[in-house]
Amino acid sequence: MSLIMHRNLKALFLLIAAVLFAFFLYRMFFDRSVGAGPRPLFREVMAVSDSADHSALIGAQSYLLQWWKTSLNQAELDDFYNLIDKSEPLVLTVHALAEPGFSDSYGANLNATIRGDYDQRIKQLAERLKAHRAPVYLRWGEAMEVDAQDYPWQLKYHKLYTDAYRHFATAAQAINPDLKFIWGPAGYPGVEEYWPGADVVDVISLDIAHESEVQPKPYPPYHSVSEELYRKVHRLRFFDKPIAVFAFEDVPVEVVQEGLKEAVQAQEPIADIPLGTAGSSQADESSFRVGVYDPKDRLTGLPGVTVEHLFVNWADLEKGPFKKDLQDALDRGHEVIVTAEPFKDAEANHDRQVLSKMQNGQYDTYIRDLYEILAQADQTIYLRFAHEMEIPIERYPWQSQDPLEYIMAYRYFMDFPDTFPANIKRVWGPAGDRGSMEFYPGDDVADYVSIAIYGLPDKNITDHEQQESFERIFDRKRHRVALSGKPLFITEFGVKGPEDFQAFWLQEAAEVLRPQKNEIYGACYFNLYDNPDVWGEGIPAPDWSVEAETFDAFIATLRE
Repeated sequence: MSLIMHRNLKALFLLIAAVLFAFFLYRMFFDRSVGAGPRPLFREVMAVSDSADHSALIGAQSYLLQWWKTSLNQAELDDFYNLIDKSEPLVLTVHALAEPGFSDSYGANLNATIRGDYDQRIKQLAERLKAHRAPVYLRWGEAMEVDAQDYPWQLKYHKLYTDAYRHFATAAQAINPDLKFIWGPAGYPGVEEYWPGADVVDVISLDIAHESEVQPKPYPPYHSVSEELYRKVHRLRFFDKPIAVFAFEDVPVEVVQEGLKEAVQAQEPIADIPLGTAGSSQADESSFRVGVYDPKDRLTGLPGVTVEHLFVNWADLEKGPFKKDLQDALDRGHEVIVTAEPFKDAEANHDRQVLSKMQNGQYDTYIRDLYEILAQADQTIYLRFAHEMEIPIERYPWQSQDPLEYIMAYRYFMDFPDTFPANIKRVWGPAGDRGSMEFYPGDDVADYVSIAIYGLPDKNITDHEQQESFERIFDRKRHRVALSGKPLFITEFGVKGPEDFQAFWLQEAAEVLRPQKNEIYGACYFNLYDNPDVWGEGIPAPDWSVEAETFDAFIATLRE
């Protein structure tokens, strides 16, 4: 064999060995489908809003530890601990996973955590980390609020997640009190639904471009790191905790740090607005309001109806029908919900500048006229401004706008009079969709929080029996606005379908509301067709209207 051939064979063997070794390392550290062992996390903490107490997070070792149901023994834990630097701060992200290929659509892994199936591993880990000579941060079950199924804990029932998180944190802390805990949302809309409590959170983390956010596409889309952090930091304003930002290595550190700084500074104009200070409010059961939006007056004469709902835009104020409609309702002895829509006509309905125009004083004349009319009423007026602002559509020009812009416009409108009329109660009116609390204007300008409950979960559904139950929608939406601490007023609800189905749905609604009348201020039915212009070509607008007999039965059940 020639020397050249010998050298070539030697090089080939070395190449094969290198490839096999590289494959081994990949399987050891990076392949998520194999084993439970530790591996470097490809994201690291690049910025912290509180560098005084948590400066150790910057540049800390960042590892991922996966716990499959049938794996992770003491030897693997020892191997992991031998891998890390015991003298350097450590951030450890823990994934409690089902077996590869197992669908966990019902939260089996979260239930397993709550049951204690992972307790031995938690205790082993906490005990092993006692010897660490630098701060240790544990992050469990991140990106839980994202509309994806990359992990078995994502978008599950909120209490299931928070109970599992709390179990992990309290079990680990009982063994090792020096551990610190990171609650790790991606910062997606609806993040507040999964808050586990201040006692088990030392730091909140946000992820830049978390892989789970690729599919759901946040609304509006982010065009820069700065824009992404601006929206995400705002979503965390209810939680008085430091914020740490995880990002991939290819994202410049200075960009992340500057983006976090700007996002925190952007909150300063609303920093003093009181949030969630009201506590859980109780209504008087005997004063539960039953109301209707009923332009054709088919239900307004029922003995059990005490509230009427009216909508008003600037054109209605100019032309005069609103003043007459209001007086008619007052003459019937009813209180009135007034929903103010800040636009003038159908053409202006698409004007995306309405919130800035509000703050610039361009609507002052209309606002002044409205308050003068309302102040003359001898009944209580529940004033709702620019409703359903959080839904990611543009049915109304104020929807899906910058939440800070909305908050300032709402506060301008509600604080407009020099002396606020005593007969007016302020109502903040989200639909109760995900991300509602981004737009919460503050405790001082909201006496009530309203939500809308319609059975139709998707406008493309034509089968009326595919509508959701009142109870399911109510429980979901009530939780989404719970951080406000304000009494709840259901200012819109409705169901479509044949009259017998509507009667059945409303009967269930009454049975749900009846034992909770001391927690809910009232409910107002939307007795009309919806606007056909906003449903799309070929999609019939739903008819929510019911017969007087059907609604009378709803009231009777409510009073039983």
